[in-house]
Amino acid sequence: MTDVSTKRAMSKEMLLLIAAVGAAVIGVLFYNVMPLYLGSMQDSLHLTASQIGFVASAFFLGFNLASASSYFWVRKLPIRSTVTACVLVMAALLGLSAFVVNYVGILALSSLVGAASGAVASIAATLVGDAKNAARWFGVKVAAESFGGVVLLFVLPVALVPALGFKGTIIGMLVLIGLLFPLLAFLGKSPIGESVNEATGLSDGAARRFSSGDTISGGVAGRPSLVALLWSRRAVWFGIFAMLLFFVGGSGVWAFEERIATNYGFDPAWVGGVLGISLIFAVIGPLVSGAVGQKFGNRVPFIIACICTVMGILALAGSSQVAFYYALGACGFMLGWGGGMPFIYSKVAMEDPDGRHLALTIPAIGIGSMLGPAITGMFYGDGSIVVLQWMSVITVALAAVLIWFAHTQASPVAARA
Repeated sequence: MTDVSTKRAMSKEMLLLIAAVGAAVIGVLFYNVMPLYLGSMQDSLHLTASQIGFVASAFFLGFNLASASSYFWVRKLPIRSTVTACVLVMAALLGLSAFVVNYVGILALSSLVGAASGAVASIAATLVGDAKNAARWFGVKVAAESFGGVVLLFVLPVALVPALGFKGTIIGMLVLIGLLFPLLAFLGKSPIGESVNEATGLSDGAARRFSSGDTISGGVAGRPSLVALLWSRRAVWFGIFAMLLFFVGGSGVWAFEERIATNYGFDPAWVGGVLGISLIFAVIGPLVSGAVGQKFGNRVPFIIACICTVMGILALAGSSQVAFYYALGACGFMLGWGGGMPFIYSKVAMEDPDGRHLALTIPAIGIGSMLGPAITGMFYGDGSIVVLQWMSVITVALAAVLIWFAHTQASPVAARA
């Protein structure tokens, strides 16, 4: 391949991956602005806290079902048309939700928005996983997703929500979707495997390790074929469950971070500023981890990210009457939590035997985000932070253990491990 054709292939691949990152931002947009979305909806429609909770549950129901089902179709459907259709449906449903006041209708719309979001997020994650330097691009992906949420969480309460309420939240989300939508034109027309090969200019003989119909087969002597199959894929399942546990622990803290500050008597305005600043660390962490993972692998850097997350949790828990500890804990927690995600994505991608398992990290995130606040809320009613603290520390530690052992000598991309 000549220098000109090589540069052209690199340019096409970069455009494809930038488009995938843009799709990822759209896919998790609802999730990242959910506190503001639900809060402005409650204020505008006068819903109860219980009703708002079911709206979130309806979203996660659709999100998890669609993303979990992607295991069967994510490498078979054409990327551009599938993502474009899902994004258009998502935008239309969001626009419609600004005018629906019937509670059953609100739940139905939330579930459908969740389904469209989950499908887009799954395709984007799988596409990034096929990149040659997946670790770096997973860092960019997570950082971009966080940045999209940060922008709206800072801008909407000042610019649109005070005057327009819930409709202002919807308008802001639609504007961001509209700004990102042109990037989808750079997605391939073919299924993921073929689109990546076309973008990189690889021939069939040098094609990426996955195509739309790849499968894995084989067995271990003396074991039934099903057991052998499960055993051969143990590393990728360790990674998927690590993502679930990482989000159980992280989302449990994030959901009650403001309540912790209230219990400790910190000034609400100051707390809001600290939480806003901490979101910036959720952008910095993935960018740093993307570069680190490309150079040093995933296991040891992920352990360091988990240590940072745990130290942040402990600082938050021990910050009673010490505001500096709270601020330090909030920023350290977000740095570690945001920085740890790309390592899990990258590890699952490396160990994925057929290119379809990576999409299952998306429902793992959704399930973890449901379980974390629910488990924490069961024990936080008395204002005690002890259970929250150790539940989060233990689940993050277990995620670190799983990633450490999520390794097989026969890894599909052992050269990159």
